Amino acid sequence: MTKIQESVEEINKLVIAAGLNDSQRLIQLQELARYIGEQVQIVDNSYRNLNRKFDDSLYSWQGHLEGAMQRTVDLQVSFFQQADKSMARVCGNVLKTAEVLLEANKKY
Repeated sequence: MTKIQESVEEINKLVIAAGLNDSQRLIQLQELARYIGEQVQIVDNSYRNLNRKFDDSLYSWQGHLEGAMQRTVDLQVSFFQQADKSMARVCGNVLKTAEVLLEANKKY
């Protein structure tokens, strides 16, 4: 019996030391758990907002890049169309010059 009583006293001391019998500790733990839950929710919301902003930025840049790419293609097409017209004029003038030279050569 003495051994059991000593064991109960030791267990009681450990319970008191650990604060397991203190209802105030339980309340503190509940408040701490609630606070941690709130902080996790705040972090989760922040992550979602950051993710949404990142997606919006990517879509925005995609639009800018597609527009820039289309302008580049349009500029290239315009450049080659103008180059073709210029070369056609030059070749036409060379042909006219050759015809004039042929006519001049026939007369002499």
